[in-house]
Amino acid sequence: MIKTQKVGYRTGKQTLIHEFTQSFAQGKVTVLAGPNGAGKSTLIRLLAGLLPPSTGDITLAGQSLRAWSNSALAAVRAYLPQSHALSFPMSVAEVLKLGQVEGTPLSMEDAQNAKARLLSTFALEALAQRSYTSLSGGEQQRVQLARVLFQLAHLKRGQDGLLLLDEPLNGLDLKHQQAVLQAIHARARQGQTCILALHDLNVAAEIADELIFLKKGVVVASGPVDSVFTGDILETVFEVKVQLLNRGAQLPPYAHLPMGINQGEPSLLSP
Repeated sequence: MIKTQKVGYRTGKQTLIHEFTQSFAQGKVTVLAGPNGAGKSTLIRLLAGLLPPSTGDITLAGQSLRAWSNSALAAVRAYLPQSHALSFPMSVAEVLKLGQVEGTPLSMEDAQNAKARLLSTFALEALAQRSYTSLSGGEQQRVQLARVLFQLAHLKRGQDGLLLLDEPLNGLDLKHQQAVLQAIHARARQGQTCILALHDLNVAAEIADELIFLKKGVVVASGPVDSVFTGDILETVFEVKVQLLNRGAQLPPYAHLPMGINQGEPSLLSP
């Protein structure tokens, strides 16, 4: 659905993204991973159309992203930033409603049903009339995730949709991480293109169809998880010794384990 061709981004004399070329397939989950300052958030903002590329081009559904109007883009692309501030005394229900894009073919009944499902998915029913500013950080994150997913609620199965999430698991406990990951997988199964920036490598390996490792704005490796989630690549990207463990393997004494990454059957997505 979305493609980049030698996309670069500079600010002042610093280049944050170097000639990034990639095709993101419809109905797939792609995870961007890498150390702090790798360029993950910058790349997400470029793909969202919030930053203009310094070089190269980004095409969405075959059309340059520069040619999309704001309203047309909002109807097919939803973006969750890494941090968000809202100081107005709005209720959770009102914040969720902000996600509805004017002019989309979503009836009042369908909108109400979609909002009810999202409030249930993220355990927000009891908070619907609470002031957003009174919520904890994790609760606010769940509200923002619900708002972003509601933005694309008008899309039918198989219709193009682009979901861009920058560290969506920030501040969430294990139960709500599971709900988020299941919701992302559900959107991918409906045919939407999901691109996430994540720090948790266990979760990245479990949820991703494709992994892209970035370091200082350069792609170190990209491809299916099995081909790029290797000790050599992880050590190159993160500059630490890594030991990959199959689920159920007996751990050696902690003093002899610089870093363990439990790679195997997904646990957070299990019923």
